[in-house]
Amino acid sequence: MEHARAKAPSRADVRRASRVGLLVAVAHFFVALFLARDFGPTWDAVKTEYPYGEAFLGCILNAEPNYFALRFDPKLEQRAPHPDFSLGRLPWYASWPLASLFGAAACQLFWTELGWIQPLVAHNLAAILPTSLLIWLLVRWVGARFGLTSGLAAVLFLLSSPRFVAHSFNNLKDAPEVFLYFATACAFFAALRSRSGKDWAGAGVLLGLALAQRPNALFLPWQILAFLVIAIVFRRRRSEASCVVLDPKHLPLAVALFALTYWLAVPALWLEPIVRLREQADFYFRSTELLRGEGAFGWGAIEFAAVRRVLWTTPTVLLVCALVGVLRRDVPFEERLFLGLGVCVPIARTALPGMRDYDGVRHYLEFYPFLCGLAALGAGRLAEAASASLADGRKLLFTQACVVGVLILPGAWQTVGTYPNGICYFNGLVGGLSGARERRIRGGDDYWGNSYWQGLAWVSQHAGEGATLVVPGAEHVALCAAPVRLREDVVFPPSVGDAPPRELIVMRNSRPFAPHSTTFRALEGQDPELEILVQGAPILHVYRFRGERAAEMFGIWRDAEASYRSSRRLFQWINDDRERLKRLVVLWRTQGKPAALEELRRIAPEELLGEVGEVLRFGLGLDNEPGPK
Repeated sequence: MEHARAKAPSRADVRRASRVGLLVAVAHFFVALFLARDFGPTWDAVKTEYPYGEAFLGCILNAEPNYFALRFDPKLEQRAPHPDFSLGRLPWYASWPLASLFGAAACQLFWTELGWIQPLVAHNLAAILPTSLLIWLLVRWVGARFGLTSGLAAVLFLLSSPRFVAHSFNNLKDAPEVFLYFATACAFFAALRSRSGKDWAGAGVLLGLALAQRPNALFLPWQILAFLVIAIVFRRRRSEASCVVLDPKHLPLAVALFALTYWLAVPALWLEPIVRLREQADFYFRSTELLRGEGAFGWGAIEFAAVRRVLWTTPTVLLVCALVGVLRRDVPFEERLFLGLGVCVPIARTALPGMRDYDGVRHYLEFYPFLCGLAALGAGRLAEAASASLADGRKLLFTQACVVGVLILPGAWQTVGTYPNGICYFNGLVGGLSGARERRIRGGDDYWGNSYWQGLAWVSQHAGEGATLVVPGAEHVALCAAPVRLREDVVFPPSVGDAPPRELIVMRNSRPFAPHSTTFRALEGQDPELEILVQGAPILHVYRFRGERAAEMFGIWRDAEASYRSSRRLFQWINDDRERLKRLVVLWRTQGKPAALEELRRIAPEELLGEVGEVLRFGLGLDNEPGPK
């Protein structure tokens, strides 16, 4: 069969797809707004997006240049019951300001000024609105080229992907980037076809916004370049004129608008831009160290863990439909190539030496809209095959709709079944979350702490008056949510110097947290009062103790917490020198834990040394990494 020739969609097709996409996007936004109350703060948002968004919004409203220069830690005005977000921030260059600033502005408007939306939930509009925009764009791009049925099928595949859906509610890092990455790629696709200066200008602006949101966009130019080269070579080998051409005369405009947009979208660059750009570039290269040919911690091997995670955490039917879509020769090669590279490049870049890969598929979530576009094409082909023998038009359409519905149903069922903790989802290839844990696959837990939002609601409803709550691990997430979610009479957080309480509640997340390993061991064999399950595996336990048992458990928690808090100064000293950190980790990996501890005791100031043990292991980020123990 000959490959179909690519042609631009008509204006009528684009308008029709845009209108339908807008209706679907608006419907999604209001449904998501209603469901948003089930999602609270996450691990990173508490340390980056929330505080820096509030700081930058404050400096804009108060015209305070020192905030932009980051010369001091800004004092944030607390809006009761809003948390103050002083919970241990990461450096400014680890926070992506676009969604941060939008989330703070949304909370200022919809909570502080209007009182319509609960705090924290209002911040999460910075993830919900871009997801609605992505839905509009996906219907528009796919529907204008392959029919509205395909466009709607792409959206249904997207919304029946448990991990994507869960991230679309409160992930202020990656959910906005998914939209901006896909929108930028589509803009470049249009510019390569139209050769219009207007399209190139739009692509430059979108690339600046995408990079301001996440450094993942650094790979977009390479993805587009690969698309251009492969498309041209393919057509030339067939003695055909390619429909995509790079017109160099528009590149200066696109580059200039990209640079200007990026500068405007990153408030930290408004003052001392050269200094801040150096800090940011150093952070990027320290995170990946691609230019040095080795990993950030001396890891130089190429691995394909990301590919495995995609295969394990994407609904199986979606993967099969996408594969069928890639093989459709009746669909223009350029369109399939565009979508295929959009899947492959974000995933493949994690295999490069030094790239970090953890938290499931979160770091390369932008592959999803491209994958769903291919899956829509595949579902269309399977529907056509199932109805090939039918001649009646009504029966034909009904049969095809039923086939597409059957293909989408498994993912939709899994999305509903794992809601609102879909980031823990694993597919049947590994036996769900329970199977992933049996195989010791990383990411088989509630790594961002969304389940604390549910746990705090239970504590507020069931805790006795004056009860004490402790959270051994990721306490900062619960601290952020507590002013909004927890009853005022519940003591949280307690001081390590407090007297033992009459009633103690322990809320334990499934994520490993080595500093409280003794606390976790003491909880083994205890019956939880609350157990939150995903695919039959627990992700959160809430325990309640009274009397002597409460005093005993409080003492165990207090000792572990005191050790952890005292060791944080040691962590800070290690991380202050990147070469020192790298040397210790390499030594740990090559010669084992005793050699690393001996070296640390040799070089560290005496006042910082103590019993660190497993706490040090957690601080170096080696909980689940292979290597000498």
